[in-house]
Amino acid sequence: MKAILSVLVLAASSVAMTAPAKAADPCEQVLCLYGVMTTGNIASGCSGPVGDYFNIIEKKHGSFLPDHTSRKRKKQLDKCSSAGSDVVEKINNKFGRLRGL
Repeated sequence: MKAILSVLVLAASSVAMTAPAKAADPCEQVLCLYGVMTTGNIASGCSGPVGDYFNIIEKKHGSFLPDHTSRKRKKQLDKCSSAGSDVVEKINNKFGRLRGL
């Protein structure tokens, strides 16, 4: 009985654990958004990073705040130290205030 109980507890605890969410990679976002900016299309494998960027939204009382959203998105892209600030600025100027593509 004790063995069955311990197996059930172990099984329940392993089911309850979930994989940690993958943090958005700012360099991947810069690369993918630059591609969207230059080609107009989302490249294969870029829907996740582009979606993560557009999921950064600031609201107040349910209303979309484009300026606050743009600042927060720029902070995310600025975390990519290998991206030039001019590229980040261009990307954010084009997409920072939008709700989505």
